Amino acid sequence: MQAHSISRVLVALGIALVSGCGSQQVPGAVAAPAKIQVAPVESPPPTLTDAGREGWQQLQALRGALAGASAMSAEFEASSAGYYNGGRKEKSLRRASSRSKLLWAAPERLRVEVLQSATAALKGGVLATPDGQVLWAKGGGVLSLVPIKLDASDPRLASNRNHAFRDGNPIAQLRRLTAKGASWLPKSGAPGVMEVTGVPRLDGEIDAETVTVDPASGRVAAIAAYSRGEKVTEIRFAKQTWNPPIAGDPFRL
Repeated sequence: MQAHSISRVLVALGIALVSGCGSQQVPGAVAAPAKIQVAPVESPPPTLTDAGREGWQQLQALRGALAGASAMSAEFEASSAGYYNGGRKEKSLRRASSRSKLLWAAPERLRVEVLQSATAALKGGVLATPDGQVLWAKGGGVLSLVPIKLDASDPRLASNRNHAFRDGNPIAQLRRLTAKGASWLPKSGAPGVMEVTGVPRLDGEIDAETVTVDPASGRVAAIAAYSRGEKVTEIRFAKQTWNPPIAGDPFRL
């Protein structure tokens, strides 16, 4: 019962806790690299249009922030829609949404606390990993008494789109969307929204992705993925801080 509830916590976050050795993908998916390094800041191509230059400047700004970061904290709202349940494809569409608190520290340490969820039992759930390979997780309420240690490759912990942890967590997404070869262009009629091309998609049904930049702070406000014009995943950030102080060892439970 406890392990099942923890799986629901992770699915609600849209995070799959699978290491780089063999994640399951939506049929036809283009698998993302197991580990994407932060891309270096580059010089602008000489033939950029005004729109191209705006997108290039925003891309380089985020690359610079990631390159200089040893940690990040934020609150985020995650939502996703897909047909997977614990690594198995089903006939019915499954939706998940939650508001959570994120703490990341280089290289692969991560802690996520569920602040709000449509499912009451998920509120207060926590997952933590000190290395991206071993996961400590616990549910909310009475399920929080005993943390469970899991291997991050457990296929039951896949998101409802069957995305792997190495690909689906917020830091991995920021790295992928700024990786070498990425191109950002402002979306027409949508201030601050950048259309991203030149990066591997998380599954074969996703055909477009966007990054929304807060014009006031220059920080990433949201990232989203689309399939045939429909938004299928989104992460919206708030209270984001680079290199916050970290007390103790919050990456173990």
